[in-house]
Amino acid sequence: ELKIDKSFVLNLMEEESDRKIVKAVIGLAHDLSLKVVAEGIETVEALTELERLGCDIGQGY
Repeated sequence: ELKIDKSFVLNLMEEESDRKIVKAVIGLAHDLSLKVVAEGIETVEALTELERLGCDIGQGY
């Protein structure tokens, strides 16, 4: 299991660089057969984007 810190999730919708980092981390984790958990999800929009990027599990803050 690999966790994505809330500091990346909080600005996911506003910061293209955060979105690119999250996408890359998810891809790497899946290549290593790891589940991805995103922490600190506060909005439906962020949850939807994380699902679109392939995140497996979301945790609210």
